[in-house]
Amino acid sequence: MPVILRALACFVLAAGLIAPALADDRADCRGTGAPEAVIAACTRVIGTGAVQGNQLADLYAARARAYRSQADLDRAIADFDEAIRIDPFSSCEATRGSRSMIIPKPSPITSGRCSSTQN
Repeated sequence: MPVILRALACFVLAAGLIAPALADDRADCRGTGAPEAVIAACTRVIGTGAVQGNQLADLYAARARAYRSQADLDRAIADFDEAIRIDPFSSCEATRGSRSMIIPKPSPITSGRCSSTQN
């Protein structure tokens, strides 16, 4: 029984320490800091698996914008694609508008993904 209580106490302690760090990383990911810091924070939050849906799409879009600011266009496009795959309508304006700055002409990847009201 004491082993179970110790394990439970360690789990609770770890959860208490991780939650504030995750909140900080979310804020840093959405911030306007140095691209390296934004990329690292977004990568940590995405890696936890704790975020899903449109919030996860927003994290990928934020990381993509940071990659774009570093002129790492392959990674930026990959993250924009992932944001669109996860939530094509919620992240539509941000990802499609940002992708157009990378790819000046329409591409099959971005065409037809959003309704005309979201362009």
